[in-house]
Amino acid sequence: MSIFRRPNAQTAFLFGGLLLISYLVLLLLVAHEGQTRLRGHQDNEVALRVSNYARDMQYFFDNSEAELVSVAEDKALYTFFANRALGMSMAYGLGASLHTLTDLLEECQQFYLKEGEPVFQRIILLDLNGTILADTLPDGPTFATLPLAELYHGGTGTRLWATRVDDQLAIMQLVTVFRNDQPQATLLAEINPEQIRRLLTTQEHGFQASRLELMTPVGPMLAWNSFKEPASADPDNLYERVAVVHTPFEIRGWFESLDNRELFTSNWFIAAISLLAIPVMVGFFYLLRISNNNLVLQTKVSLSRQQQNNLSQQNRLLHQEVAKRQASEQQLAYQASHDILTGLANRLAGQRALDSAIEQARKAGNQVLLMFIDLDNFKHINDTQGHHMGDQLLVHSGRRLSLALAEGCTVARFGGDEFLLIVPACAGREHATQRARSILRLFDAPFHVEGETFYVSTSIGMTLFPDDGSSAKELIQRADAALYRAKERGRNDFSFYDAEINQEVQRRVQLDARLRVAIEQNTLEVHYQPILDLARSRIIGAEALVRWTDALLGPVSPAEFIPLAERNGLIHRLAEQVLSTACAQASRWQAIAPVTVAVNVSSAQFHHCEPLQHSIESALARTGLAPQRLVVEVTESLLLGNHKDLHSTLQGLVDMGIGLAIDDFGTGYSALSYLQQFPFSELKIDRSFLKKVDSDSSDRSLLEAILAMAKALSLNVVAEGIESAEQARFLREHGCQCGQGFLYSPAVPAAEFERLLRADIAGLSGWAHGAETPA
Repeated sequence: MSIFRRPNAQTAFLFGGLLLISYLVLLLLVAHEGQTRLRGHQDNEVALRVSNYARDMQYFFDNSEAELVSVAEDKALYTFFANRALGMSMAYGLGASLHTLTDLLEECQQFYLKEGEPVFQRIILLDLNGTILADTLPDGPTFATLPLAELYHGGTGTRLWATRVDDQLAIMQLVTVFRNDQPQATLLAEINPEQIRRLLTTQEHGFQASRLELMTPVGPMLAWNSFKEPASADPDNLYERVAVVHTPFEIRGWFESLDNRELFTSNWFIAAISLLAIPVMVGFFYLLRISNNNLVLQTKVSLSRQQQNNLSQQNRLLHQEVAKRQASEQQLAYQASHDILTGLANRLAGQRALDSAIEQARKAGNQVLLMFIDLDNFKHINDTQGHHMGDQLLVHSGRRLSLALAEGCTVARFGGDEFLLIVPACAGREHATQRARSILRLFDAPFHVEGETFYVSTSIGMTLFPDDGSSAKELIQRADAALYRAKERGRNDFSFYDAEINQEVQRRVQLDARLRVAIEQNTLEVHYQPILDLARSRIIGAEALVRWTDALLGPVSPAEFIPLAERNGLIHRLAEQVLSTACAQASRWQAIAPVTVAVNVSSAQFHHCEPLQHSIESALARTGLAPQRLVVEVTESLLLGNHKDLHSTLQGLVDMGIGLAIDDFGTGYSALSYLQQFPFSELKIDRSFLKKVDSDSSDRSLLEAILAMAKALSLNVVAEGIESAEQARFLREHGCQCGQGFLYSPAVPAAEFERLLRADIAGLSGWAHGAETPA
């Protein structure tokens, strides 16, 4: 008898039924477990997505804050409030500073972009009392209330603030403007809402319904909504909220659950599998009775495999998105702390590194060295060779400065062609001096950029913590002042900060403000020094010289305020005032005697040749002075450029009948070439050649050679600085036609010059009949 008996139909049916039920139960468990895990994956995905949005918003607000802080620390704002503190009014000088300040705000709004769109759609400068000082959108809506008191006493100096204007949500970034650690005003920048919406929709797609909004204390800003019904209406929708660090905002998001979109992961699918057991059992019974064949439900296995493949695809896409977001976060973090052009630390990162070094030095009792480095003549290269070449020069300079880094040191691009080098542990001034000299040597070698060769030196200003300041702001400001001292000493040099520099900076700021007021109010005076015909001892003209006596500063030397006017762009207005006054005065003197007036023209004015020529023509037409009675004096340094516009401008003046003279001849790069190239009618010998003419044979020989050369070229000669009768006699005997100096008269006001002129005509002057005695 066989041990294994063939089962009958009833046993086979029961056995098959148990297997089918077990299979269905197992399938239900697998489907439920897959749905649970999918829900967990969705929760993680949503949390990660909203967290990424929150970090993006944090980086966005940090970057916009850094940009606004750099504007608040710009020299244009410092100059404006310094001028206002000195009592300057809007009508006299402060308006020009305010115009420069408004240009700065508009430049920030126009050029600070993300994805080609401006980050700020409006920037306002508010006074402490809330008054608008500057506004890039003057016709825009006003803000009823601002948290100014909280801002000025909060300690940080920056705030994010949300409000509603005309039923529209507006997000503002507020930055306090400080001067001497005291709040002066508030920079209020309205964030472009489209930039926020762009950041909050980078991961959203149309195939999955979602809603995202930025929640503020005054209400939400909707960034994205693809739900057809309210997102909160379906309890199965996923919801996540994450606060944006360092801000009063949070990101809120609703996302459609996957089981609301996919049949194979829904509860209806599980219910359908459960009900499927009934028809399967009936079908199995009939099939068993008809054919005694067992059916394998392969369809269910196929559906389960398809579900598994869908889940695997979703997980793969999620991992790719996570990797993409991590790379984006790393790039944003890098851009927030590095200069895009040079790859060095940027201004904000440099200031943070200096703050950190100061804090560590304060605990350890060490010194911190700050070196403020500026490239000499970089603006000239940038203007003549183009911004691309200038950018490449900055990149090469950054690489050289990186060579000077020791362990723990930081080099940062502060802005333009300025760099900061921070040495956390400095052994003192001798150590700092060695480092400065090593950096100067780094720039001895030429730069080779795209086939061009450039020689660029540096100037360095240095400060030490705690000797020169207790904060990063003080150290940077004083290093900048020391840098200015190094440049004044001839550049390619370094300078430490000291109390004398501080006094110089304060005087320079005060002098700049007072000079602007003086030019605005036209309170500078024009004095006139007589020019005599040495052969006849008669006045034939006068040199117009500007003089300034300030109510607070007293008499200020032209050697101090003329270069200042050239640096800050005031020389053009000052020269126009002097030219107009001198021409008007000389025109009145023509009724007494046919005298000429000589006016000095700065080299800076010839950078704009056409406006200069127009200004001279207007002054002559307005005053009625004949062009033959005006002499324009230029310095030798102007002729070194020898460009086409300069030559045509000088020739145009000569064609009008105006005389041209070379001032201070012999002190610069004297050459016969430009005496022949340019249409000069006279040259003026510098006073330095007359000082030793009585005792030094070499000076006497040099003076004789200049006079002989001028005679050969048919040039009239005017000797400056004649102080003795012996000097006048020597000049007269060697063919010098004219002269001026204290022997005859110093520069005097117009009324005193007119008295001298009338006395000279009447033969009553002190030098009449050859008796050269001081007037």
